[in-house]
Order: sequence, then structure tokens, then C-alpha cells
Amino acid sequence: MITTVIISLNVLQIPQDHSGTPTSRFGKRARPLLIAFGALLWLCHASLYSGQSLAVPYHPIDALISAAGKRYRRWEKENTWTGTLGMAVVNYRTRYGRHAPPNFDKWYDFAIERNSTIIDEFDNIFTDTLPFYSLSPGELRRRTAEDIAQLDNGVEGITIRNGKAESVRQIPEDHQWQLDAILNMMKDFVEYLPDMDLAINLNDESRVVVPYEENEKIYAAAMGAFLKPMRRRPRNIFSRTRAQGWPKISNDSIEPFHVSKPFEPIFDTFGSAHCHPQSAARAAFPWNTAKLCQRCLTPHSHPLGPFPNNSFAQDICHQPDLSYLHGFYASPSSFRGVSQLRPTFSQSKAPGFRDILYPSPWNYADRSGTVYAPNDSFPDVSFQEKEDTLFWRGTTSEGFATANGRGAWKGMTRQRFVAQANFPMEQNVLLPYIEEVNRWNYHRLSTAQLQAYFHTNVSIGHPIARCMWFDCDDQVNFFDRTHIDFQTHWRYRYLFDLDGAGFSGRFIPFLQSRSLPFKTTSLFKEWWDGRVMPWWHYIPVDPRLVGLYSTLAYFMGVDTTGDDQAVERGMDIKWKGRVEEAEKMAERGRRLAEKVLRKEDMEVYMFRLLLEWGRLVDENRDEIGFTL
Repeated sequence: MITTVIISLNVLQIPQDHSGTPTSRFGKRARPLLIAFGALLWLCHASLYSGQSLAVPYHPIDALISAAGKRYRRWEKENTWTGTLGMAVVNYRTRYGRHAPPNFDKWYDFAIERNSTIIDEFDNIFTDTLPFYSLSPGELRRRTAEDIAQLDNGVEGITIRNGKAESVRQIPEDHQWQLDAILNMMKDFVEYLPDMDLAINLNDESRVVVPYEENEKIYAAAMGAFLKPMRRRPRNIFSRTRAQGWPKISNDSIEPFHVSKPFEPIFDTFGSAHCHPQSAARAAFPWNTAKLCQRCLTPHSHPLGPFPNNSFAQDICHQPDLSYLHGFYASPSSFRGVSQLRPTFSQSKAPGFRDILYPSPWNYADRSGTVYAPNDSFPDVSFQEKEDTLFWRGTTSEGFATANGRGAWKGMTRQRFVAQANFPMEQNVLLPYIEEVNRWNYHRLSTAQLQAYFHTNVSIGHPIARCMWFDCDDQVNFFDRTHIDFQTHWRYRYLFDLDGAGFSGRFIPFLQSRSLPFKTTSLFKEWWDGRVMPWWHYIPVDPRLVGLYSTLAYFMGVDTTGDDQAVERGMDIKWKGRVEEAEKMAERGRRLAEKVLRKEDMEVYMFRLLLEWGRLVDENRDEIGFTL
């Protein structure tokens, strides 16, 4: 089991040749920076020590893949639809304890026409909307109008009247396209939606947090309202006069009620507000940033190594170190938060946030340029034909690096990953145990060995962005930047995915390809959460990056036979790795994306979400529903 993990965050060591010149391809830029400023990057350098022996009886990833397969097969069995509308209605009542919303039959026909395999399981919608039963329909309508009316807040409105939808007001094109994409997503079913207004968060960052002290009250009130006895024969129609109940959107901006905290730490004020007061995230937690917080890592890791083991990895209440290891918490670019339950629709949300998730316009409209579109110049060849390399290009968009406090960028996941891939420090890596079959051992590998054994192609892909003054200069001097066509990704077997300021728009295109995605355990939940299984469709990596090289070794394999130094130390290993398993996993992810992550699936999800929301804001929500 893991007993000691040490992380060096305050010293960056760059491998040198005998002349003293840095050997990294970043060396020419990095050397003068190190001379001038000393070590700047908080680089996750992890060393694993396991009791009296470094040997383990099996590889943890074998067990994690096996367990993930069992979970997925159960999920797939439940979500392979061969039933009827009547069965869907019964299943809805059984699963959620109340009648389906009005026009459920229209939604069912829409889903079947689009070959949706998922008819019953929309638990994310249930989870997102349940807290809002604590508020009356009138209060939800009032808060929606307030959110939309507050100008320059990053929230805009969509209004639906008489089966037609439009944006409340025209806004600059850099955001208007998002509203247009949502309207396009709705166009084939908007005629079946009730009159209502929607408050759409246009920023990347989620914004709605309910403090722990208020959560119990809200859920008690919500469950009390939700679990009222069902009418035996509800009315299958939304209230006809509901348009009159929506407040007129004011053209005058109202007094701000959101807290604007761009470029400031938000972990204490918003990020951990939902956690128990005695949790590690909120309690007094003496912390040395020069060492890894093992208490933060162990609860969600496999007992035999730092490999993410369960959904607990997305619970930040035991992970206070994320306060400076992720840009969203350390220094967000445009965060506007509110400590009150408000009906705001967002593309993704961080742990504990209460935003209502909807499918992202970035993926639906192919806006970001990160679309899966192989061509003659950039074909998506078979997995075996791809280069055996871990590949990443991206921007410094995770957070905003300011000269205030100087250096927040050093803790951000993207910058740490680029450094880890190019300047790997000596660490233990789990490899086959040379003396016994089916046993594994943590072998100590040097910087040169890590660079030689594991092929990575990782760098910043655009000019340094989202920074000020010294923090811009420091990053310009430290990082090389090489821009590529996005379609270049399909040359490589392993594609790394990282959070940005919010969710990553690349993950679905990566799944659609014949490559295998590696993905840091994302802070941000999206609409498809629960459909895609870690360790079955992609490889999760802890955001501290401590298990990265052991994971690469598992799939890429290791050949030390040409390394005289390794052989002399008794580390004579020639192991192919689980290449076939990697290929199977990549293919499973591709088939899944073709089945449940299509644009049609986004439309099906959005239709059902808006029927549920339409009922929530209906004055007669306890009296309406669908039955046969």
C-alpha cells in the first residue's frame, strides 16, 4: 500500500549534459530563466515507497479495468432500449417517484426517431433539478428574470413563447453564437415546450454555490415538495396562462448580486463552501506546499498505487491542495459566483456547484475548431499504425496568471503537465518484477531513463495567454510554443486531455477517434457524466500527475535491455506493455461516442431537460404530468 509520497513543488531541476547545458528541448529558454529567478515551476515529482517492499502482487490497472468493465456492462444492459412508451412511463415513475412531465410522449417519439439507446436513465437531470423544488414556481421565475436583467454579468436569456424561442437581446458575436447554437439545438422540438425564460451562463466557469449550512434546509424542503402524493390522473398539459406569470425582463441593469472574483483565489469562499465545516477543505489545515498532500490523494486512489479508483476523486472536500493545483480555484479568469440557489444553466460545473447542466454549444456547433474531422492530409489511421507517443497541445487557458502574488501559473495543471512531460524528475515507476511472473515492482528511474523509455510530444500550442506582466514574461521564457493543426492529433496513439477554465471541448472528439484519451480527473461535470466510464473508455490521471509514468509504462511497455546502467542494477526488462488493451479501450470509446455522444443525443437530453424544467416553473406543477 502507499505509505509515503513526496512531492517537490518548489524546485525545478533540469537535466544537463556534461557541459552544464540543459538537455531539454526547452533548455535554451529555460536556462537563463533559472539563473535569473531560480526555480519557478511547482513540478509534481512523486516518489512512492511501500513499506518494506516495493513489490506488489498484481498491477492495479488490471483490476481497475476489470471493475470498470463490469460497471459498464451493467449500465449498458440498463440502457439498451427495446421497450414501448408505456414501459418508459412506468419506468419513469419507478425510477423517479413521480409522473413524467407533460409531452413526455413527444419526447419519447423524438428520442426513438433519433435512435437514442438511453430512454430511462437521466439521473443527471434529476440531480440537477431536485434542489429547485425547494423554491416556488413564482420564486424561480423571479430569480430567472433577475439573472437575465443583470447586465455585463455573463448571463443572457432565451425566451420561449407559443412554441418559438429567441434570445432576449442581441449581444456581441463572441457570445451570441452560443445562444444561437442553443436555439438551433432546440429548433426541432421547441413547439412542444411550454412558455418560459432560461438564464444561460455564457462564461466557462460555473457560478452557483449553496453553502453547506444551507444545503440540508434546501434538500429537506425540496424532498418535501417533490414527494407529495401523485395525482392518479394528472393533467397532461402545461398551464395555458403561464406566460403571464413571467416577469418582464428589465432593460435597466439591477443591483449586482453576484460576486465578481476574477484573478483571485476562490477555493475558500466558493470552491469548498459546500463541504462540511470539519472537512479537510474547510478545517484549519496546516500545509507545506513543498510536499504532496497524501491525505488528499489516498481516499480516491487504488491501495497499490496513485491510480484514480472511483468517483470520489471528484469530491474536493478531502483535497484542499487543489486550491493551488488548479487554475479554477487559484486564479479564475472571469469568475462570478453567487451563494444562493439560482436557476442558471451552465455547460459544466465544479464539485458542489448547483448550476443546471446542458449540452455544450462548443461541441454541438463545432465552434472551437477542436472537431473530429480527419482528412487526406490528417487521416485517423488504425491504432497500430499510430505513433507510440503521448501527445498534447494546448493553451495556458486554465486560469489567469497575475503579477499579484506572482506565480499562480506554476501550480496550474496544464503548466505542470508540460513541465512533467519535458522535465521528468527521478521517480519510482511500476514495472514487471524481473524474478517472478505476474508480480510488479516500483523501479527507480532517472530523468534520462524516463525520457528515453516513454515517448511524449507535449508543449504549449499558442502564444502565452491569460496573464499579466512578469507572469507572462516568465512563461514566455520557460515554454516553447509550437502550433499545429488540430487534426494532427490522430497521428498519435495516446492523447492527453486537460481541463481549461471549465470543461474541455476536446474530450468528445478524442473519444470519436481511434486514439486512446488520457484525461486528468476533471473537476468539471458535464451532461454526459455517467455514460463514459474511466478505465473502460479512457485513462484517468490524478491531477497531481503522480501516476502518469506508471500508467504510460503499463500501456507503452518498457525495454531497458539497451541501457547498460539499468542492466547493471538488475533492471533487465523487456516488456511489450498492454498495447492490445489500449487498442480495445480506444475502440470502446469510439463506439460509445458514436452511440450516446452524438449531436442527436445532445438534442434528446436538452428536450427532456426543458420538459422537466418547464414543469418545475409551472404554477400547477403538482397537478400536471403524463400518463397513458
